[in-house]
Parts: sequence; C-alpha cells; structure tokens
Amino acid sequence: EYRRDDGMAVRRCVVELQEHERTIDPRLRPGEVMADEYWDRLQARCEQAEGRVFVAEMDGEVVGFAAVVAAEPFTELDEPPGTYGLVTDLVVLTSHRRRGIGRQLIQRAEAFVRSAGATELRIGVLAKNVVAGIADTLRTALKDAAPSASYAGKLIAAIKPKILFTESFSGIAAADVEVRASPTGSVL
Repeated sequence: EYRRDDGMAVRRCVVELQEHERTIDPRLRPGEVMADEYWDRLQARCEQAEGRVFVAEMDGEVVGFAAVVAAEPFTELDEPPGTYGLVTDLVVLTSHRRRGIGRQLIQRAEAFVRSAGATELRIGVLAKNVVAGIADTLRTALKDAAPSASYAGKLIAAIKPKILFTESFSGIAAADVEVRASPTGSVL
C-alpha cells in the first residue's frame, strides 16, 4: 500500500503514464505539468470513495501503482442503485513491464474491493490501448481465471467488433468496455 515516502516515485509513474497517453491523444497536458495536481485529486477521490493506492516495488523501488476505489456510485439510469469498485489508474514503468506486475496490482485491487463489499470491479481503457496490447493482458488474466484458454480469445473476439462509434469525429476515440463474469468465468 502507498506510503508517504513513495510520493516522488509515484509521481514519476503518473508522468510516464500521461506521456504514454499523450502518444494516443496529443491534446493531453504534459505529464510534468499535470502530475502534482492529478495526484492530489486522485488522493482526494480515494478518500471520498473508500479508495486505496497500491504500489509495486522491485528491489526497494516503486515501479508501478494501481489506484482503486471501492465505492464509486452508479450514476446512469440503466444501472442498479449503489456502488461498484473502479480501478482509476494502473501503471507499470516501461522498464518493468511484461513481468506480471500489472496483473498482481489488479489482483490486489480486486481483493481490496471484495473485502470492502463491492461485487463489481470496473476499469476503463482508451480504445487505442486495447489495440496496442490491453487485449493481450485481458486475454492472459481471463485465461488464468476462466475455464479454458480459448475462452478469453472468444470473449475478445465477441467484444471488439461490437465497439462502434456512431458519429464521425476527428481525434482519438475512447471506449469503456465492461465485462461481468462469475467466478467460473461465465459472462453475466
């Protein structure tokens, strides 16, 4: 879990995440410009919605973090009353990717929201991140939790073609994809 002395290392993660997202959407503010204010807002959000920040360390160095809130309120009319868990941020420094750190952070976030009583955990991703590799991460995570290795591929194959943007626009498209699954892997 985040400690006060992790601040500068977490800030470095925020900057790297923002710079990566700027490669997808160049309209975003530079990481160095927004990092401090962003971190302040993230901590306030965690305080308001029963949240936590979990850090990943290797050799005593913070190499990533996940921010998760356990009580994000449903706001849409077609959603149930109450709250859900939400991973607001997930970042692993480029130099430490492909080592299972992100998966461990997500598992820690999931355990936290379960212990807080949430029955649903959501995460939003930029559509171009799905194309760039989030799908592979999702495939791996689902494979670990699902009844068969082909399950994740079938799920992704079913979801990707259904992402449809109904308006023409210039700029970067983003899509939130929510998949609810039971502990056995069946889609709810």
